[in-house]
Amino acid sequence: MGRLRFHAGVSGPDRRSLLAALLLGAGVAVTLVVGRAYLATPETHAQGSGDPGFVAVYAQLPAGPVRLEVGVPRLVPRPQDLAFQWSAEGTGPRLIRIELMAELGNVLLSHEERVMAPMTLDSLGWVLHLGDEYPDQLVLVVTISAPHTGPRILKYPFQLGAHSS
Repeated sequence: MGRLRFHAGVSGPDRRSLLAALLLGAGVAVTLVVGRAYLATPETHAQGSGDPGFVAVYAQLPAGPVRLEVGVPRLVPRPQDLAFQWSAEGTGPRLIRIELMAELGNVLLSHEERVMAPMTLDSLGWVLHLGDEYPDQLVLVVTISAPHTGPRILKYPFQLGAHSS
C-alpha cells in the first residue's frame, strides 16, 4: 500500500514520463485549490495602496475659516461649524471616523464616511454644528482606516468660547 505500481508493459523512459505527468497533475491541482481559497477570502489581502490619508479640520472665525492643527489647542467661538477636507495618496477604500469627545473621553457624537483614494483636499460634505449644548473643552478624534495598513489617528483639541458677535 502506498506504493506506485506500474504495469509490466511500462518500463524505462515511459515509466519516468508517467511519474512526471502524475507529479505535474498533482502540482496543478494543489495550485488551483490554493488559488481558489485565496480568491475566496479577499479581506485577507490588501485592497489598496499608499498612506491612509489625512483629514483637515476647519473652524469658522470672524475673519474667515482657519485650519485646526493636530495636537494644538485652539479657542473657537460659539456657535461653531467645523468643516472637513481629506487627502490620500495611493488607491482603494478608506473609512473615516470622526468622534467628538468631552474632556474626560466620553464620546458625544460619532460620524463615519466611506471614501475612495486617491483624493486631494476633497470636502467630506458633512459639517459639524456645535452650539450651547456642548461643553467648553472638546477633542475631535479622526481615525482613517485602510484595509492594507493600520489606522491613522488625528486629535484636534479645542475650546468653545463665548458667542461671536
